[in-house]
Amino acid sequence: MKLSSSGGIMRIAIAVLLCACFVWGAPDIYWNCDTISGTSLAAVSPAGHTFAAEVKGNGTLADGKTGKALQFDGTSTYAAVTLGAGGQTVVNRGAFTVMLWVNPDSVTGRRPLIMKRTSNNATSFGLTIRGKLFVFEACDKTGKWSYICNSDKTQIMPNVWTHLAAVVEEGKAVKLYVNGALVRTHAVNAPLSFNSEDIQIGRDAWGGDPESTKLPGFYAGRMDEIKFFGSALAAEAIAGEMASEVRKDAMISSTFYVSPSGNDTDPGTLEKPFATPARALLAARGSAGKTPVSIELRGGAYMLSETLKFTSADSGTPDAPVIWRSYEGETAVISGGRVVNGLRESTVNGMRRWNTDFPDVKSGERTFRQLFIKQRGKPYERRYRPHIGMKRVDGLTYSPRRKAAAHRAAQIDFQFAPGDFKSWENLSDIEVVVLHVWSSSRLFVKEIDTKRNVVTFTGMPTFAVDQGGLQPYFIENVKEELDAPGEWYLDRPTGSFTYLPLTGETIGDTRLVVPALSTVISFSGDYSNEAFVSNIILSNIVISHNESPLPKEGYGGSQGQPDLPAIVEMTGAKHCALVRCTVSQTGNYGVAMGLGCQENRVTGCRLFDLGGGGVKVGDLRMDSKAKYPVLPTGNIVENCAISDGGIMYYSANAVWGGIVSGTKILHNAIWNFSYSGIAVGWNWSDTPTSCSSNIIAYNHISNVLTVVADGASIYTLGRQPGTVIRGNVLRDNIKSPFAKEFWQLGLYLDEGSSEMIVENNFVWRVGTHGFNINSGAQNIIRNNVMGPVYGNHAPYIRSAKKSYARDNIFTRNISYCDSENMADEPWDKSLFLCSSNIYWNFAGKTFTFKDKSFAEWQAMGQDAGSLIADPLLENSTTGDAKLKPSSPAFALGFVAFDTSEAGLTAAYRDVATPVKVTEPPFFAMKLAEPRAATGFSFDFEDIPLGVAPRGFACNGCTPEANFQVVEGTAKSGKRSLMATDSKSAPKPFYPYLTHMLPKHLEKGTVIFTFSVMQKKEAPAAIDIAFRDYSKKGNAKKEFVSAAGVMFSAAGTVSANGTEIATAPPGTWTTVTISLSLGSARTTDITVTLADGTVKKVSSPLSDEFAAVSWIGFVCGDTVDGVCYIDDISLDLK
Repeated sequence: MKLSSSGGIMRIAIAVLLCACFVWGAPDIYWNCDTISGTSLAAVSPAGHTFAAEVKGNGTLADGKTGKALQFDGTSTYAAVTLGAGGQTVVNRGAFTVMLWVNPDSVTGRRPLIMKRTSNNATSFGLTIRGKLFVFEACDKTGKWSYICNSDKTQIMPNVWTHLAAVVEEGKAVKLYVNGALVRTHAVNAPLSFNSEDIQIGRDAWGGDPESTKLPGFYAGRMDEIKFFGSALAAEAIAGEMASEVRKDAMISSTFYVSPSGNDTDPGTLEKPFATPARALLAARGSAGKTPVSIELRGGAYMLSETLKFTSADSGTPDAPVIWRSYEGETAVISGGRVVNGLRESTVNGMRRWNTDFPDVKSGERTFRQLFIKQRGKPYERRYRPHIGMKRVDGLTYSPRRKAAAHRAAQIDFQFAPGDFKSWENLSDIEVVVLHVWSSSRLFVKEIDTKRNVVTFTGMPTFAVDQGGLQPYFIENVKEELDAPGEWYLDRPTGSFTYLPLTGETIGDTRLVVPALSTVISFSGDYSNEAFVSNIILSNIVISHNESPLPKEGYGGSQGQPDLPAIVEMTGAKHCALVRCTVSQTGNYGVAMGLGCQENRVTGCRLFDLGGGGVKVGDLRMDSKAKYPVLPTGNIVENCAISDGGIMYYSANAVWGGIVSGTKILHNAIWNFSYSGIAVGWNWSDTPTSCSSNIIAYNHISNVLTVVADGASIYTLGRQPGTVIRGNVLRDNIKSPFAKEFWQLGLYLDEGSSEMIVENNFVWRVGTHGFNINSGAQNIIRNNVMGPVYGNHAPYIRSAKKSYARDNIFTRNISYCDSENMADEPWDKSLFLCSSNIYWNFAGKTFTFKDKSFAEWQAMGQDAGSLIADPLLENSTTGDAKLKPSSPAFALGFVAFDTSEAGLTAAYRDVATPVKVTEPPFFAMKLAEPRAATGFSFDFEDIPLGVAPRGFACNGCTPEANFQVVEGTAKSGKRSLMATDSKSAPKPFYPYLTHMLPKHLEKGTVIFTFSVMQKKEAPAAIDIAFRDYSKKGNAKKEFVSAAGVMFSAAGTVSANGTEIATAPPGTWTTVTISLSLGSARTTDITVTLADGTVKKVSSPLSDEFAAVSWIGFVCGDTVDGVCYIDDISLDLK
């Protein structure tokens, strides 16, 4: 309601979340605490109930939150309410809500608020303040105190008005709200137990000081606006009731107006608005924290020249928040971009071109890497730079590698296939985008050598380029490739900009925007001194167009790429919120709640067209054992629609949480992301950290992992006690055409994930496995429905083991699939204990548990009470967790759950309104076929000392056990490859050296020749093996092996278990293995000993072996020994 427009419009609305108006009905019982008639505190109830509260003791009225409040002295004052039969009917309901305002004199000990008991009998329910926390307590019908819960880390302060609400959802949950914010959801699974006793306000029959004496306890302070509702109110209703009760003299707010057509010298009224948000920020600062402040942004675009920075000086209070919002019925866009002016149209070779010049780009002051287009009446869209791809890395040079684990042993260059790179103009502006297994790199080109076919970069990627020569990459920003409508190019040395418009685009009706700011809005508080920036709300604002500067050395980033900045950055923020905002056309992440962020919310927001991820909570710079106030705690991401992300950085997540506590990720809809949907944790072991008590619940996630792999719809890392993953729907991921390895899941508890509950989730067609846990401990995985996966070669359920992995429980789950291998290992019960599960292969195939039948599996002590049976899904075609009433799962204790609860709640479903996103060009790229294998030959003379030959991968290598080129021992020349085995190797087959052929060899003859000498004083065993990964001979097996050659430590040479010869250690033996593929199908082995003796054996090649994919040298024994290898060659005929 607008009162006036002079001297600034005043709005009667505190609107902590007033983005929409909801109707939830009047309270059934209501005391406004404004009047005492004698000793009777009259009820004010639109519902018709008039249950007076009889004030006992020294009860008086004092100033309230609205009007007056009831004052309690802490020793004798309380109010007694006689309910009678009608009142009991109102209060004794399975679903109800109680709310009130409190201003306690003290919050120590136990302070009763609303208690439904008058004697020492067990309470029906009670609301108290206990040890500074808001507490709800009640028994269930089994007599257990399962309903007890508290406000967690949200404390109640003395001498401050605080709004409290408790919502009971019958037999499901108790939800606690403090100042309109949901601070605790406590799950229950039994109805609440009611009694026939009356209500006491401010007194408990027992629980005084000390509690053990069961003496009465009393509340000290004021209470106001006490309400009972006979239903479980939604969050919007809680916030709305709270907002309606704000004290009238606090409701007169300072309001400032801003308009793109305004003037910063004007007073900021509706008639004479400011022109810039920066001016409004300065004006609001004088009122912030004293009275509610509203900044009304008229519709249009605000192109910021500097980041809009909120500090603690701009903070509001719970009673007087600072609200920035779009003016009613209009849309304000806060942009980090600048409009492209001075466009000129021309036609070159029949193609329209728009050109302009950027002098500040030519001078080196700035550059940009993104372009956004808006036609009149249409939303902004992204446009892309010219590109080439998708290509494959052709090989590696012997440039120095980073000294790190194999997957991080990167180098500064690679070999490309002839013709894939050229001597292009503006070489240093070209970006090469390499897709790793679970991440990506963007690299600037330093040099191209077209004679050696080597490209060198300005810096190393984070992760190693694959040694097998199959790494996909594409090339971006090549001037000579500007040839398609919708593409653009910035010639940085000249400052010349060119855009090739699409049909229908004209200069007159099209706005071009290029980003200028990396961070558009920041919240910056001093968390170390608890000087937070607080109680600032952004509502119904569009935030867009931020730049993503690429460092001169390029960028790789770690898994999830959480080191990317965000368009909205929060540090040291508390009780701040983005409500129903839109975040789009970003270069990095959308919203970041980083160091020192406490109890902030991103609610009902739409995030799309994201260069990186959606929302991130936490910061990689933080110590893993950080505590308050550094540790991000109690932050919420709820009811957001997050889609079409990872457009520039392909490892970014829709929601990422790193070393956070009490984070709630609830009821979000997530789709179309290049990597994982939700990822929380960020410690690659089970070492205790401060990560704990996070809730990932009722999210709907689909079509993620569209570009890279080794991730999941929901992915976790590290120990995080108290974390719950519940009620999520995870479905329909499509294999990336570019991912080197296809390794994706719905639920993936990766390295060290421990002490979590995973329950009531529905997983359907998401990737390679139904469920995976990688060396976790003390997790409970129960009551989930896991549906079909793509392919059946991978184990449906995987549980990897490390020394700390133990005590995981897998129970009452349904596995509905066509997989034939249900387990990766015959798990020990101490690692992963299964019971009361249902397994069903809907294709009628026989399945095993790591080569064990179900009976053998149960004989190990696994899956007691489990069944192989059709679970009788109601919808087994498109997938739903609903079961038919006759399902055998119910007899095993399975509890039905409703998948429709996942995703946006009814009040926020409009948030997911479809939007137009221009698909990145790489989705239309075709991955280049690998070049056919041409064989190789190594005498090691030109290979640097201390490394393995490129094209070979060293697995399980350590400083004590490895493969490396050495000098002084050789069959020919001076150098050879030394294999060193060790008793300390982590696995008996470590280390091993492998070569993966670029294509499966299915025809002709493969001839592999090498020479071996075992060290006389300390011989090591060595096996030479061949594998077929094509799955053409046996689709059920991950790979099929062919007969190779084995050298025992004693010098015995054998094949297929048959001894061929004895090669004394200290002497060189040459071996040739010839595999005839196609119709001949034989393996011919020739062994030439040092004395010239030649031994030959032949054997048929298994029908299952259809192709040569892999060649390996394996140290197959656990000894301290050495073996030398020389003159390796692979010939193809």
